[in-house]
Amino acid sequence: MSATIVSSGCRIPYTPESDVDAGDVVVIGTMVCVAPSPIAAGTTGTVIGPVMAKAEMPKANVAITQGAACYWDATAGAVTTTATGNTYIGPAIEAAAQAATTVIVGIK
Repeated sequence: MSATIVSSGCRIPYTPESDVDAGDVVVIGTMVCVAPSPIAAGTTGTVIGPVMAKAEMPKANVAITQGAACYWDATAGAVTTTATGNTYIGPAIEAAAQAATTVIVGIK
């Protein structure tokens, strides 16, 4: 059974390795999303994600994969993937290379 979009929330860019049909449930890291329309393998499309808003935030000097759980390090004033001692924000909406200074994070 496929999922049905009831309310369109946060749209998230997604490039699947295999074809995705409309209504398919797509898991990206910690995010469970639904494809509102088909997406061909290797083509960037859009899925609807489980977040209320997206925010571009400063990040620590770490690589962050799409869907990774992100935490706020109040001491450093930056997003990290380290849970210990930090506050959960939400999933990374897009991947960010180690050299990047910001990351787009979903806020629940």
